[in-house]
Parts: sequence; C-alpha cells; structure tokens
Amino acid sequence: MKTIAVLTDFSERAENAANYAYRIAQSLRTNIILYDSFLVPSASPLAAQIAWPLEDYDRSYKGSENELEIFAGKLRREFSKDEQAEFKPIITCECHEGDLSPDLGELLANKDLVLLVMANHDKSIASLLLSDHVRELLDRTPLPLLIVRDLHHFKKIKHIAFATDLCITDIDILQSLASFAKFTDAQITLVHIGPQNSDDADVENFMTSVSGNIDYPYIYYRKMVSTHIMEEITGLDENNTYDLLVMVHRHKGFWEELFNQSDTQKMATQISLPLLVYPFPTQSLPVF
Repeated sequence: MKTIAVLTDFSERAENAANYAYRIAQSLRTNIILYDSFLVPSASPLAAQIAWPLEDYDRSYKGSENELEIFAGKLRREFSKDEQAEFKPIITCECHEGDLSPDLGELLANKDLVLLVMANHDKSIASLLLSDHVRELLDRTPLPLLIVRDLHHFKKIKHIAFATDLCITDIDILQSLASFAKFTDAQITLVHIGPQNSDDADVENFMTSVSGNIDYPYIYYRKMVSTHIMEEITGLDENNTYDLLVMVHRHKGFWEELFNQSDTQKMATQISLPLLVYPFPTQSLPVF
C-alpha cells in the first residue's frame, strides 16, 4: 500500500509534522512510516582513537526504537478520538544507523513510498533551502519532500500554488501534483513570476501542453510581474489564499542563484505555508 515516510528527530516540530502527515495520509489513503536515523559513538571521526564497546550499536538502536514507539503511540492516541474518520492510516516505525541524507537507501528500498515529510528548523525559507541538510536530502531523494513550516497546523488543502518557470518538464511534475490534489478537489494555481516583457507564446504553449496532457479540471494560471522572485513567493500566503506552496529543486546551484539576487535574501524571512519540493531530474514521479 502507498506510504508516507515522516523523518523525525522527536522534537516538538517533528511531532507537529507527523500530525500534519497523518492528515495528509488520511486524505490520500496511505499508511505512515515514522523514520529515525541515529549515530553511534563509534561512527564518529574520533572513533578510531577509542575502543568503543560493541554494545554501542544495540544501545543506540534500542533507544531509537523505543523513542519511535513512544512517538507512534502518541500519534495513534491523538487520532483514535476521530471516530468519523473514513480511513485510519497504519503507523509503523523504522530506524537505521547513519546520517539521514547519505543513508536514505535503507528507507527508499520501500517501493511503496510516495512522499517524504519533515519539519523545518529555521525561520527563513532562504536558510531552509540553502541548508546543507535539506539540500543534500533533496539531491539524494527521488521523492517529493514536504516541509512543514514551524508549528503549522493542518487545514484541508483546497488551494495549491505551484511556482513554475514554465519549463516543459514541469508538465510531468504537474501531472503528479494533480494526482495529489484530486483527493480534495484542490485548485492548482500555476504562479509564473517574471518581467513585464516575458513571452506570451511561452505561456500559451505551456498551457496548451497542460490541457492536452493532464486530465484535471482545476488548474489555473496567474502571472506576477516582478524581477524579485522570492519577494513574490514569500508574499503568496499574505491573504491566506493558498494552503500549500510547490516548487522544483533542479540542481545544486539553483537556490544559490535565486538567493544571490540583490534584495531577495533580506525579503525571505518567514513563510508560513507548508512547502512541497519536487526533485528534478528523477527517474519517476509518484502517482498518489
């Protein structure tokens, strides 16, 4: 059965992200894996200088396993009161030794996975996307990554903003996103930010491809005239119009180029929307 993996460190933010993921799983009718990666002292750079006991791994594994079960139990109790729920996701736990990003292979061996979910740990969207941890995670995962903003509480996803540069490869991503949106009949707005003199033919060609390839009736287009991309993106949630922001992670240098523009870093201070990031390129995109 299709499954969502929640990457957790047992913090309050991670607990909130797990609650958010549970609601998403109810909508998509998927199960949940709570995932933790742990390090043992003998895995550190100084390990070769110290004779660590062989019990270190078992102790660390058991500790992670126990924390996960406590975490899962709390999540189950939280939603056991929801008697009207049509679907209740099954929650399982997994833990593996190592840093999370390099060791994703252990988790991704599960072919049923369609989405990764994690909490953010920084107020700035600029800092978030440029952080080594998130960038490495995005570079290594073939799956979309949903980043739940600081203690953002779930509300039904009815309006999605997809920030696109009208690249033709975004059609496949939009196809996947439409399969996500259909569970709540959410409206997808294609937000294109560019200068006044941008080519209208690009828009027409892109929207023709959308209508010819994607069977979803609630896709709309919105042009925003600006050269300050992140200023406009961070303003998308000002009027509580959208419930989810979607972006594409194309390559390692993309975010650096984006945030090196004149005043975008100082403008990118706080965005409250959950952020769904699709990796590109990837061998396949999930159908939810």
